[in-house]
Amino acid sequence: MGTSTLQMSEVRSGQTCILALAGRIDSTNADQLTARVGKLFEAGEKNLVVDFKEVLYLTSAGVA
Repeated sequence: MGTSTLQMSEVRSGQTCILALAGRIDSTNADQLTARVGKLFEAGEKNLVVDFKEVLYLTSAGVA
């Protein structure tokens, strides 16, 4: 199997942080997503939207 890639970018819309995801989310990179979301909350984000519209593949590891 090829490499699993996940791209993440943050955009602000008023008081909301939008975390846009693109690519594949699986067991090789789910920890990166979990860590990124954790850092946003630790930084004080209260309103977070996770945009999955460009996600091509998602395993249960990505939602755990």
